[in-house]
Amino acid sequence: MTPPPATPYLIAVRYDVEPRFVGSEHPAAVSTIRRDFQAIAELGFNGVVFRHVEDADRLAMLDIARGTGLKAFIPDRHFERYVSTGLLPAGCADVPELVRTLPRKLTDHSALKALAVSAGNGTDATRRAATLAASLRVQRLRCVLLGRNSPPADTEGLAMIDAAVLDADREGSLLQRLLAQFHAGLSDGFTRGLVVDRFGPLPGSRSVMAPPGEPFSPAQAAAIDALVARARQWGPRLCRFAAQPVVSAAIEEAHVQITALIRDRRRYVLVSNAGDDVYARGEVVLPELIGGAPADRAVEVLPSTDRIAGRVVDAQRGRVTLSVSLRPGDAALFEIF
Repeated sequence: MTPPPATPYLIAVRYDVEPRFVGSEHPAAVSTIRRDFQAIAELGFNGVVFRHVEDADRLAMLDIARGTGLKAFIPDRHFERYVSTGLLPAGCADVPELVRTLPRKLTDHSALKALAVSAGNGTDATRRAATLAASLRVQRLRCVLLGRNSPPADTEGLAMIDAAVLDADREGSLLQRLLAQFHAGLSDGFTRGLVVDRFGPLPGSRSVMAPPGEPFSPAQAAAIDALVARARQWGPRLCRFAAQPVVSAAIEEAHVQITALIRDRRRYVLVSNAGDDVYARGEVVLPELIGGAPADRAVEVLPSTDRIAGRVVDAQRGRVTLSVSLRPGDAALFEIF
């Protein structure tokens, strides 16, 4: 079976810029940032989401990102203030005018992938974020809404991965914790890419992917490598697909979640084990229709390149029955024909 054409899929890390300048001379801080970006690229990530970055530093950060082969998502302090408070800058009449204040050197930079807009907290802030995103798109400026509680916007949502799960003191497998978040994001419709939050610490926070001066443990390195490998394998296929639960599937395990991912005529089914500490072994009987069309065959999409070909399951008596054996947090993906 010939795979679909590759679709750009973001595999990014959140990066907080301003803390790097605290207690460091500017040249030393820039050198640290450049080394961090190189490390991020070497881990297999293709993007960086900036937070806590002064507007005056954004072009320099974009230059560093370009030099390390990373695409960047850049915030704007005026945008953040508007989303959180509803206030516009002095002399700015409305949201379209706010959008037009963005410098062309920024929006035309080759490393800029999109503007990063906070989805906000609360109904009013979320509404303002949606208004701002719509105005950006009218001006043909790509943007993404960031926030753990933000709804996917036009299938442009990004799955958020909390790096705190890499804490070795927690129970369970590090890989299990990372994959569980990735699969949950796909099931919720966040299919444009994923963002690991975050690289390097903020004061008082342990939610980091790489504490300063501390190399990854073998288990941490293996977990990150496996997460990136799965995102590379599945992400381009599912990029910008809409998610909908398959509530009519017959399943033997209560903690198994079935999600259809659909875009135009292409259809996939994600079978994920949402249990924290229990294996899922058994059969999943799909409904006759997936996305309004018959489900005649399911072809497994392998989670890695370790195997050559996935299983092919034909419908029997009008139904496709999938046999699954999933560790906690794991999932299986099938294309439906």
